Amino acid sequence: MTYLEAKDKIIKNNTNLSTVILRLLENYRFWSLIFNATGLVDNLYSHPYVKQVQGLIFKFDAVIIREDITIRSLQEILEYDTEVLYPFLNLSAEKEKISEVLVKNLRKNYHGYILKIEQLRSFYDKFCPIEKVEDVQNFLNDINNRNNNLGNLTLKETLADNHWNFHKKNIVTARKAHKWAKSHTFYNVFNNKLELESYEYELVTVEYIAQTLMPAVFIEYDQLCQQYKEWESLKCSEGILIWKNVKDIEKELNLISDYIQTEKSPKLIKTLEYLSLVPTQIERLQQLSIVVVMFKITHTKDDWLERIQLVLRDDYLWLGKLVNFFEIFNQHFGLINDDCWDLIKELSKASDFIVFLYKIAEHDIKNLVNSVDESSYEEDKVSSLIQVKQFLLPLLKSVERLSLKKFLIEISNITQQNAKLGSKVALCSSNNMALQNLYNSISNKEENTREKIRNAAKRGTYTFERDIKGDTCKVTLSYSTFTRGTTKPSYSLTDLHDLRERALLISKPSVSVDIATNHAPGLEVEQKVSKPIMDEFVIQVDMSQEIINLSSKLFQTGHFYYRKFKREIKGTENMQHTVIELKEHLKEW
Repeated sequence: MTYLEAKDKIIKNNTNLSTVILRLLENYRFWSLIFNATGLVDNLYSHPYVKQVQGLIFKFDAVIIREDITIRSLQEILEYDTEVLYPFLNLSAEKEKISEVLVKNLRKNYHGYILKIEQLRSFYDKFCPIEKVEDVQNFLNDINNRNNNLGNLTLKETLADNHWNFHKKNIVTARKAHKWAKSHTFYNVFNNKLELESYEYELVTVEYIAQTLMPAVFIEYDQLCQQYKEWESLKCSEGILIWKNVKDIEKELNLISDYIQTEKSPKLIKTLEYLSLVPTQIERLQQLSIVVVMFKITHTKDDWLERIQLVLRDDYLWLGKLVNFFEIFNQHFGLINDDCWDLIKELSKASDFIVFLYKIAEHDIKNLVNSVDESSYEEDKVSSLIQVKQFLLPLLKSVERLSLKKFLIEISNITQQNAKLGSKVALCSSNNMALQNLYNSISNKEENTREKIRNAAKRGTYTFERDIKGDTCKVTLSYSTFTRGTTKPSYSLTDLHDLRERALLISKPSVSVDIATNHAPGLEVEQKVSKPIMDEFVIQVDMSQEIINLSSKLFQTGHFYYRKFKREIKGTENMQHTVIELKEHLKEW
């Protein structure tokens, strides 16, 4: 024992009684053997180490009897079964000091205290939203303080009559509401009541929730549940309040089985699954109707879309017929998954963006990426625009020729290729003006390019001359400006080829826009005016290249007339004559 005493630092330095007791409990079997030993045990029991342990247990027993044990200490020792605690706490006594009943009461009082904290916390968190209940933070702070103070809070204090005074008006409701904290149907009824109260009062108090609102919710919820004894005769509007957006129907039915006393048949479960979707489907159909009108899809007021909306919206359905109705619904919308509906939703809110999308229909917008800041958010916007244009524009061009059924098939095909296109449409739509400004900025540069090409084609002079560094020909294009003191613009062959590529893009035909009375005026007219000039410039650059190639061959073959060469040419016709002349000289030489 002397050896063990020397090794046992915790008991030797017993500054915290609870820590020591926990250490002894860890070695309960050893100390049980020591204190239950028989025979010649006088020397054993008189050993200072054994007497010290005996004294510590005796001291801890006294703490328990006086109810001075802290809740934290209770929590720690109650990890051990009563079959261990009861004999352990009596190891130091000749007769029983701590009864088995007392140990069980300790366990009961501890769990009761922790349960009450959980009930109150659950009530404040779930049924007293901080944005609507003005004083709930005070109650949450008190609960937090209690949780943080378990190491100092004694059992005697928790059993005092005034211990829960701050929460006493809420305890009964919190206890009753605790069983419903995980019930989605109960919360739907509560939230509906709270929303109605919010119209009348901007903020309410915890006391009002506990004393007035929740009792009314309990009564209403009970009444609603009782209706399900004959659920098939209920209107959808009567059942939808409690089943709105409930995901796990079977789990919910198990939670509220004491209230809804009806057989959990497969038909009931299927019906409730559909019922929980009704608000969402009504909203989705409204969004689809907006898209149908926006894109002028072939559609009448008496077709199946309108009939389905009418049945859902105007409450013509009983729960007993809901499964049959959704079988018809799924025949029309079976291909349309959540990604499709998400795309339809975003399209219904994006009419301005769609007009912009038409405007840029035939324009190559990939170069917009080079014009944005390096921030990932800016790049995301432009990248999303490029993807939306790629996937959506072919549909929008042909949408007026599609029936509603074919339109839905196309939407399904698009989302199969890009499941999150709806979120990209949302991003583009919310940043529509920023994207238009970026595009217009690039377009302004394009307009400058148009002007350069127009001047080059109509007023430009091409100067061809022999490069003194070798047997090749070089070209420079220049034209005079109308602004005094301005240097003449000058373009090399590389510049000309770059302008040629831009001219080809500009001359490419675009589409006109007509989407739900929105138009992009002037675009087609401007392109008709620009195209001949752009085409003429392309021809000039091509002939410039041909002149360079022909003259370079004449240089390299030593033609006498081309040892020194410089020629200024203006206009397409003169360039054509020059090409013919060079070909003849090369042929003769």
